[in-house]
Amino acid sequence: MIRPAVRRRTPAWKRLAAPAAYLRIRHDVKPTFDFWWPLVFTAATTGVFWWLPVKPAILGDAGFLKGIRELISLFAAFFVIALAAVSTFDRTGMDRLMPGTPPRLGERDLTQRQFVCYLFGYLAILSFVLFIGAIVAEIIAPSLRVLLSPRALGWTKFAL
Repeated sequence: MIRPAVRRRTPAWKRLAAPAAYLRIRHDVKPTFDFWWPLVFTAATTGVFWWLPVKPAILGDAGFLKGIRELISLFAAFFVIALAAVSTFDRTGMDRLMPGTPPRLGERDLTQRQFVCYLFGYLAILSFVLFIGAIVAEIIAPSLRVLLSPRALGWTKFAL
């Protein structure tokens, strides 16, 4: 009697954490797009907010965070749809190694399809996390105003 092969199931937490594998991809140019450009844009936005004579509201109905939250919700939907499209797109060129020096995940070179799928998966999860973070910030902000002293609240605003 032949026994069927036993397939090991991947734990749910590993499947949910799979998009984070994008952070383990290595390439010479990747840190520029993953770290340096976001840092430049964050510094520029912070600088503009800092030097404005009338400080814009961050929280509340007319706050900056509400507009960003709406934009992030659109991005999240786009990234999920783009991930589905790229992963099922029938084009043989997508299954070739990326031109030049291909990015690497562990010991293997990635194809264009693999890299773009990791990228869109990571961006989708990041969008969901930022969206939830914006909602949590809106919810706990009134409590922080009550619980923290004015001096501590100033440091909290600066840190966030």
